[in-house]
Amino acid sequence: MMRSAIQFPLIVFLAGACAMAEVKPPVTAIASLGDDVVVGSQSGIVVRGSNTKLKTQLINVHDLSFSPSGKMLAAVGGAPADSGSIELYNRADGKLTFSKAIHTDVIFGLAWQSDGARLVTAGADGVCHVFDVARKKVVRSFDGHSRPVLAVVMLPDGKTVVSTGVDQTVRVWDADTGKQIRSLHNHTMAVRALSLRPGGGLPMVGSAGDDRTVRLWQPTIGRMVRFVRLDAAPLALAWSNDGSRLLASCDDGAVYVIDPDTVEVKRRNVVFERYAYTLVSVANSNRFLAGGPNGSIRTVKGQ
Repeated sequence: MMRSAIQFPLIVFLAGACAMAEVKPPVTAIASLGDDVVVGSQSGIVVRGSNTKLKTQLINVHDLSFSPSGKMLAAVGGAPADSGSIELYNRADGKLTFSKAIHTDVIFGLAWQSDGARLVTAGADGVCHVFDVARKKVVRSFDGHSRPVLAVVMLPDGKTVVSTGVDQTVRVWDADTGKQIRSLHNHTMAVRALSLRPGGGLPMVGSAGDDRTVRLWQPTIGRMVRFVRLDAAPLALAWSNDGSRLLASCDDGAVYVIDPDTVEVKRRNVVFERYAYTLVSVANSNRFLAGGPNGSIRTVKGQ
């Protein structure tokens, strides 16, 4: 498999007075559960509030996610063109319980199975792995993307996986057999993010592309439902807790609030001067957390 590094936006600091100030790396991952907010960047993984720093071995932290039970925290990242690793932490005491390189290039995303038994990873080596949490091993791999995989979600049935990445495709997989079910080709540039709509009924997944579109899919039937074109390229997506709003954080530093049923942009919240890299919803609230340059986190309302 050919490995090709994905070029993410870089922040350039000019010489002079600005160079004298402390510069922190951008926030590239946030996980939120209850009162716990965990933040990831090239500075490591930090529990916000207590400022506790977890003992990560990841050079780059690209995604963080609490398990469905809330007992574990998963972190992924690694070293570009070298290795992609997964780490598992005990939420109660923050101790690292497992760490292993399972990809030959950095891991960009992860998704838990609804019962927490497995999780899926998206790698820059073009591969997705299904990882068995109890057995601590990869049990299935999807090798169909021609370029780096940037995002992945697992549907509520626990056996259907959706992945996307630089090759512009949205692919649907059977997690038990590793077989590709379908490949969807509506995006015209790299796709950076996926997010599963909460609630029952036919599963709906949002995708965020460099073509400045957010597209809504029903992956189990292979249908693109609708799409909206934004003023900037979306970098991350997050649904409101009730599924009534889809938010997109973009490379213009704004967070767009979208009505998924009409694809109308209800609000544009400017939260950073440039690059809102990551976005998560806060449980039992109408708030979202956006991560941006210089270690910044901002709170955004979902309405």
